[in-house]
Amino acid sequence: MNIYSVRMRAADETGHHLSGMERLVLDDDIAKTVQELYQRAWHNHPHDVHITIEKIDQEITQVPVLRIRSGIPNKSPKSLVRTQARQILLDAQIQSDVIDYAFSLLDRGPAASGGNMRGAVLLTKHSGRRLEPDKDRGVRTVRVDVHPKDRDRLHRALVQQGFPHPRTQDALILATKTLWAGVIAELGWSDDPDYTTGFVATKGTYWRFEGIKEAGVNLGGRIYFVEEDEDTAELMNRLQQIPIWVMVSTEFAKNEGEHAYE
Repeated sequence: MNIYSVRMRAADETGHHLSGMERLVLDDDIAKTVQELYQRAWHNHPHDVHITIEKIDQEITQVPVLRIRSGIPNKSPKSLVRTQARQILLDAQIQSDVIDYAFSLLDRGPAASGGNMRGAVLLTKHSGRRLEPDKDRGVRTVRVDVHPKDRDRLHRALVQQGFPHPRTQDALILATKTLWAGVIAELGWSDDPDYTTGFVATKGTYWRFEGIKEAGVNLGGRIYFVEEDEDTAELMNRLQQIPIWVMVSTEFAKNEGEHAYE
């Protein structure tokens, strides 16, 4: 069976990015997947929807999914949520002032021209230099999905562990490839004003934080923290060109209930 990347991007009348998603699917699932992605795009009432179907000719690398943990309970003050998220980044050897800068970028909108970006910021961990070539578009993690045989298994495991929201699964899959590609840590939250959950991903673990931003805020994005001497071209190649199947281990599937901040 052939494997295809099916990607969706939705934009408003000004060309502003509203939503995007990708699936890696077999031949028989293309039509169903196109319909699912179109329906997801239409939720945002877009002006334009672009769906791209591309055959994957490379061998697909298999990568184990990150384990998932949650931060402090819902309805905790935003300042406390961010303090815990910040500590995880400090433990990953990210410089303190660089962490502050990362939060400020997402709070005000990271694009150089203002507002949100389609992709992520590449931020060096000590000096806080931005390395992404296009500071309005950013860097994207694409050509990644959970393996078809593990899709239902991952969904069931996340529900059992207390993470039923489909956004969590999507973000977990992307973060798994992002860290595999060489990013040290990732910080992010949605620009959806009704969705206030964000995350920090570091080696081996995806941390989910509810209430990391205020409700009604339509700014957000993702920050990829990288080494000072990172080869940007090579990193972008791994993020954007190498196809990845995310795999669900037996340990992950059985790991119920362990989602308290440690």
